Amino acid sequence: MPMPKQGGVIALLQQEAGDHIVPFHCMPHRNQWKMPLLVPLVSLAYLSLLQRNEIILPQAVCGLEKLLVTTEAMVARPKPGGRLSEFLADMRLQRRQQQEEGEMAIYKSQAVKCFNIFNHDSWPENQEDLEDHGADDLAFLLEHFSTVLRRNGVNTELAKVEFVGLKLLIARMFKDKTYLSLWEVMLTREPYCSEYKNILHLVHIMLVLLVSAAVCERGFSAQKRIKSDARASLHSDTVEDLIRISVEGPSLEDFDARESVASWFSQGQRSRRPNYRSWPSEGHMTAMEDNP
Repeated sequence: MPMPKQGGVIALLQQEAGDHIVPFHCMPHRNQWKMPLLVPLVSLAYLSLLQRNEIILPQAVCGLEKLLVTTEAMVARPKPGGRLSEFLADMRLQRRQQQEEGEMAIYKSQAVKCFNIFNHDSWPENQEDLEDHGADDLAFLLEHFSTVLRRNGVNTELAKVEFVGLKLLIARMFKDKTYLSLWEVMLTREPYCSEYKNILHLVHIMLVLLVSAAVCERGFSAQKRIKSDARASLHSDTVEDLIRISVEGPSLEDFDARESVASWFSQGQRSRRPNYRSWPSEGHMTAMEDNP
């Protein structure tokens, strides 16, 4: 999917919100990657990472690095004119284009790589090494997102101190937790969300960075399913609510409909008549004729 430097969505967002906006290409839509060529060549486990809702940035970066290593290891035996040769040619073209984009593209990609400091699986085991781990990357992130952090009242100097304490705490008590469960605890439970509030702003930013457009694609599918030819007159607000419920709402097994039913009965402009029958059924008419 093309992302023009001038007039594109990313360019307009950066003009309005700031240069800290990090552009991402959706992997399934990027023409240069030619994903169908990859399917027979590499494990689908790495590609499926990009379609999972719960995936976060450090996991995606690690998965893509493994994918590239696996693919580049096959360079020694490509079949001339085969799918692998075509894919490798596309990869070389993409790298040349990235180099031509200049230092700004490198600067933006560096912001993504620096978030790997929050990947606790890659932290060193030695405590002294752990204290110094990621200091330079943290300084880069604090500078890159300085506009957003200042707007939210973040003290960058305290963030550096909190990062050291956060690493030691996680290494001592939460090393066995997954990415999502770890940051869920840190962001929602006391005293962690208060004691490390400055550094956790960067974690918030990391968690909202999109890895793929899978959620958007599911939203389009839900819209086609909801706004069918038989329901073409739905109001846009109603369609938006139904899509949000379909994509982000609970499953039918977990949903308790009593509150919604009570709201439906009480908030209508007219009285609700769920048992009202506008016309009697054919069988009922026959029974009435037989029993005058």
